[in-house]
Amino acid sequence: MAKELYGYTGKLLRVNMSDHSYSVEDMPQKIRDMYLGGRGFLAKYCYDEIKPGIDPLSPENKIFFTLGAFSGTRFVASGRYVVGGISPHSKTYTRSVSGGIWGAHLKWTGYDMLIVEGASPAWVYLYITDDGVEFRSAEALLGLTTEETENAIREELGNKRVASVSIGPAGEKLVTMACIQSDRRSAGRGGCGCLMGSKKLKAIAAFGTKKPKIYDEETFNRRNKEFVQTNTKTHWYNHFHPYGSMTGCDTTYNLSIHPIKNFQYSTNENMHKLLKEGVRALQTKVKDTGCYNCYLRCASIHNVTEGPFKGEGYENPEYETMWSFGANCLNFDVPAILMANKICDDLGVDTISAGVSVAFLMECYEKGLISKDDLNGVELKWGDAIAMCEVAKQICLRSSRLGNIIADGGVRHAAEVIGQGSEKFAMHAKGLELAAYDPRGAKAHGVGYATSPIGGSHQIGYGTAEIFGMPEKVDRFTPYGKGDTTIWSNRLIMCGDTAVSCGFATGFTPENLREDTYIYWLDLIAGPNENMKEKQQLLDAFDRIFNLETAINLRLGLGDEDNDLPDRLKSTTLPDGLSKGQVWERDILIPEYYEARGWTKEGVPSRATLSRLGIEEVADDLEERGIRTT
Repeated sequence: MAKELYGYTGKLLRVNMSDHSYSVEDMPQKIRDMYLGGRGFLAKYCYDEIKPGIDPLSPENKIFFTLGAFSGTRFVASGRYVVGGISPHSKTYTRSVSGGIWGAHLKWTGYDMLIVEGASPAWVYLYITDDGVEFRSAEALLGLTTEETENAIREELGNKRVASVSIGPAGEKLVTMACIQSDRRSAGRGGCGCLMGSKKLKAIAAFGTKKPKIYDEETFNRRNKEFVQTNTKTHWYNHFHPYGSMTGCDTTYNLSIHPIKNFQYSTNENMHKLLKEGVRALQTKVKDTGCYNCYLRCASIHNVTEGPFKGEGYENPEYETMWSFGANCLNFDVPAILMANKICDDLGVDTISAGVSVAFLMECYEKGLISKDDLNGVELKWGDAIAMCEVAKQICLRSSRLGNIIADGGVRHAAEVIGQGSEKFAMHAKGLELAAYDPRGAKAHGVGYATSPIGGSHQIGYGTAEIFGMPEKVDRFTPYGKGDTTIWSNRLIMCGDTAVSCGFATGFTPENLREDTYIYWLDLIAGPNENMKEKQQLLDAFDRIFNLETAINLRLGLGDEDNDLPDRLKSTTLPDGLSKGQVWERDILIPEYYEARGWTKEGVPSRATLSRLGIEEVADDLEERGIRTT
């Protein structure tokens, strides 16, 4: 008789787009023990099932949607999901995480994971319920924005409660930075929306009723209530709830790590317009909103009553978008950022990659490397908000020469085409555009960028110690001692990525989900487990996942030279602010991180490390491919 499961369903749904079939598989207990869920499931199945060397847009690539033990429960923000595969944008392993309620519905239909493989002969969307999977024509949905797509699916199905993940026109056109949207929430990084487009998959609708069982439901419900009651009385809640992460501009600007004008400066006399009080003074906010089952409710709706960006129903941008289409483009007009955010959300593109790409093109235009003829006549000058939004749209729709070039691979690809030294200010790591922190003033954060398996994401190795003083405050300017600092942050982020939950609602609060509390909550939900009893077992699981993700990239041909940042950050000192005079010292930082990780000098997980983590077969695999692990 099968063991009763709590938290998990123990089932995997595999969908073959080529012949419109599906199957249900059991997920072994050993995988749950070793990889926990979410990002761990993604890494394990991606490593096992994706053959190195495939074209990311071929039917041989797969999309993995994964959940954790916390998904679909009453735990905070449990409607999230993780998605990934091999990126068409960076050509690396990728993972992205998104909020909303869709992840809960997928769990309620009975699955911990969805694998999409093959490619459909015609455009379809999936409808997943307790009873199985329907393949429904999506021809009538083509060309619709993501929000229009979700509304049309609800109307067609006659169910207002159905949740969908969808792509917009950018995904249909195989823009490599295309994202997946759900209820205005983005799985933004790495081009997973492009992967859906390559499979002619417009959307995945889900509606389930099978709530997961909780091992100690009485204690879980009581502690969950205490979790929310405690955290809503904190300074963090009062700071974060009204405007969400967009208020992070205050923190980074005050540390002089908020990049301005494509990472050229850290101060500007107009920056106050993008800080919390400047945003509040505009009085555009009309109501609060948020993700499923989350007390933080950090999203908000804004109306702009005048000017060129007049409109209603704008969603507040996240911090990264406030930066990418704000100071990074030398734009200090908040309504313009609201519009740029809406363009990207509606058409389905990652706002970080899009904004960084526009800033890159602005610098190219300033230097005379490109002309307005490359942009359908648009004069892309620094701070021109209307031009900024127009070029963002050109990228999403491939509607200009340079919009099309950016759409084929972001700033790395564009620099290869434009040349003339532009690669020195193409701000990316491993092909993924950098996020909103200048690592010259936060050295460990730069290590996180450089060693991230998915490229230049802040959500792999965030510089928590340097920026927030977690777990303790460190000297952010010294290049020494940052190996262990970065690993701590790698593990902190892994808590939310495997649970699957939200770091904003659970990582910075008195009641939290961190390495010291994770097992407690997991036991309440899924029950005690001898294989996940001690803190070191948890940390080993986190490190096992990270090392496996790194091994995926090694099999794809990446190496030590790819764990790097753009030349501008290493050779040009910041000219202003508290971080004035700083550069990012790769030659010190990266070797120290390798040593702390137990990797070779070439950035390869050592056989000893992989053996300690229980995956020595990965060392055998790498060795067979000529990648030395000793």
